[in-house]
Amino acid sequence: MSQLDSLLLEKFLPNKTTRLQAESLLRMARLRTAPGTGMSVDEGGIGLPAICALIACERLGDRSFSKEVAQRASCLRPQLFEQTLTTVRTVLKEQDNLAPSRSTRSAQRPISYDSLTKKYGANRVDPNIVKDCQRVERGLGVALDDTSGWNDRRITATIFWWCCEARGIPIVPEKEYIKTHEISQNDWNLIKFQLTRCMQDEYQRLRAKASGTTKQPPPRPANVIKIRRRGVATDANTSGTTPKRKGSPSYENEDDDDTYGTNPQSHDVSSPGPPLTPPFAHSLPPASPLTKRAGPLKYRPVYPDRNMYGMERIALRTQAAADFMAWRAGNLVVDIPSK
Repeated sequence: MSQLDSLLLEKFLPNKTTRLQAESLLRMARLRTAPGTGMSVDEGGIGLPAICALIACERLGDRSFSKEVAQRASCLRPQLFEQTLTTVRTVLKEQDNLAPSRSTRSAQRPISYDSLTKKYGANRVDPNIVKDCQRVERGLGVALDDTSGWNDRRITATIFWWCCEARGIPIVPEKEYIKTHEISQNDWNLIKFQLTRCMQDEYQRLRAKASGTTKQPPPRPANVIKIRRRGVATDANTSGTTPKRKGSPSYENEDDDDTYGTNPQSHDVSSPGPPLTPPFAHSLPPASPLTKRAGPLKYRPVYPDRNMYGMERIALRTQAAADFMAWRAGNLVVDIPSK
């Protein structure tokens, strides 16, 4: 029941016993007049708290809330109020001055999912059955605009049986269960109908859980590949080359001995300056074998040795600059004007 309904009933009915009776009637009235039941009250739904308070007073002989007061408190036109009142009395099968039934009295006795689970041994099959029942109860409350929680014995018992049936947990037969918990057949059918209508996704989830189907793990990301670590012997059957990372530059295919042609525009060099002396080949440290790494396979990205790569690149650029300056000095012809 929503917080607004609780505040309205508390304002309408100062007597706690009458208020508890009205809360029970209001919950069942909302269930039985929900869309799909064929008894929807439509615009008269805003007057359900006042109408249920009136019926509770009539049943318990409480004269503190009369029909005229209920009509004004419902914010409904007199004609619409009478139509809604007749519909609610019909679905609740109530008449004026009708004594509380056995099913209504039993609905006021406390019950919980924990006690039902221990009684029927459902926790031995599924330790999470209580959480499943609570999730279904919250979902039903949201679907019926009742988010403050249920305290009706009939609804709690029906939700537990419905979840066990969907989960495939064997308990007592349906008729015996209804008789044990003193639930009328109409209330039982109505609550099951609303559960089936509003909680179809949850029912399918419980059925899948009962059949043992599990969700497949997500695939490995495409940008993570296997490489080898140093210090551990390699397997003779595995390839010595490391797979390239998708989208990464191909550093392994660069040829360090590539010669430069006579076309200076084919190389990316800066503007000419004074010739630089390239370092000797023996002064460079040995090249790092980027494609041969020893060790067990691990899932991690592949990155080249940036320090070694940078030194080799600097040497190549220096040699290219020197070659260009030599070519420029030998091929550049300066036109000297004649005097």
